[in-house]
Amino acid sequence: MRRLLTIGALALFGVLSIGLYLLESEVEQTRRQLAALDVQLLEEQKNLQVLKAEWSYLNQPERLQQLAVAYIERFQLQPIAPSQIGRLAALPMRPETEPSSEDGQGGMVGLPRPAFKPAPPPGVVFASSGVRQ
Repeated sequence: MRRLLTIGALALFGVLSIGLYLLESEVEQTRRQLAALDVQLLEEQKNLQVLKAEWSYLNQPERLQQLAVAYIERFQLQPIAPSQIGRLAALPMRPETEPSSEDGQGGMVGLPRPAFKPAPPPGVVFASSGVRQ
């Protein structure tokens, strides 16, 4: 009986030792991953600072004014007249879906097709998009 208890205790000790070793190696691997992520995070923060600096340089009003003056003749830029500004509410509403194309016109059955949207008059700028037509 005593011998059986000793063998059982040794087996339990062996299993617990192996489990502890595996757990310790898993924790160490997780620590290495965490350290690698910390390094990556610092690198991304540095990259973000560089991008912010570039963005602030590129958006300096003086620089943009110089570019506008330099390219005003090349692109024939002109100030926007109030009559060129339109409202999005003035555009007609687009239907949500088109009827399915089963007549062999190249459309796929059951998928919505883009609806025709009339172009605004030339030289009109819509206030919300800032895109000049």
